[in-house]
Amino acid sequence: MRDALARTRGAWYRLRAQWSAGRIVIGANLRAYCRLSIRGPGRVTIGRGAIVAAAPGFPSEYVTLYTHDAEAVISIGDNVRLHGARFSSRHTIVVGDGVLIEQAGITDTDFHSLDRDRGAPRGESRERSAIVIGDHVAIAAMSIVTKGVRIGEGTAVGPGSIVVRSLPPGVFAIGNPARVIDGSNSQ
Repeated sequence: MRDALARTRGAWYRLRAQWSAGRIVIGANLRAYCRLSIRGPGRVTIGRGAIVAAAPGFPSEYVTLYTHDAEAVISIGDNVRLHGARFSSRHTIVVGDGVLIEQAGITDTDFHSLDRDRGAPRGESRERSAIVIGDHVAIAAMSIVTKGVRIGEGTAVGPGSIVVRSLPPGVFAIGNPARVIDGSNSQ
């Protein structure tokens, strides 16, 4: 029954996306076990077979995909599992296929400067701020991935990590800031 409800919700989100004039595209077989909130003027794409669910132990949480600029892009691959994940994009966030993101924040912008006027952050651009998460990456709970980071295929990020630098493929990284502690992650 729970799976049937998740598939029905997924179909409803796909239908709703059709009203976005192509700004939101959701692939077939989305299973939504919790609320999916998509807001903002940018483009959001979710691939086939995605699962959207609350983080285990936090049933009231939901998944957010927010764009903060008309040129912003959030692109999520096929068979991705998002459990209580939070995305905020002013530029570009690309997530590969088969990725697991559990109760983590992914943001490609600082939103504002630290000056009194809280103006636009300095030095941000689409090229410098883009986040790219490779295929089959796992990002554990309470982690944050910041602007300009690339995470290589098959990499796992441990709980509570703050990823401020790019990570190579196939490693395990953890900490604040996240650092590689095991270079032999096999999935």
